[in-house]
Amino acid sequence: MSAFASHFAFELKAGIRNKNLLLPSTYGMNAFRGLAIGGTADFTPWGAILTLFIGGVTAFFRAWFLFRWDNQNAGRRGHPALALLTLAPYMAWLFVV
Repeated sequence: MSAFASHFAFELKAGIRNKNLLLPSTYGMNAFRGLAIGGTADFTPWGAILTLFIGGVTAFFRAWFLFRWDNQNAGRRGHPALALLTLAPYMAWLFVV
């Protein structure tokens, strides 16, 4: 790990670390640390990239399904809580890691 990156590296408590697995930035930083700077990743960097890809694709299609971007829209295609399913790929890592 470079001197610049190691200066900002710190260890999180176990309870907070598990909650951070719901944030996409955790997967991005894990992939960056493991692949770009050659550091030690917390979990497989390619799995993190795959999770980010699946999360992005599901978020795009879920937004396409749920929302119509016109001001004449009177109907609704699905309940807005359906958007929470976008977190599914990230929640799966809670059981893997």
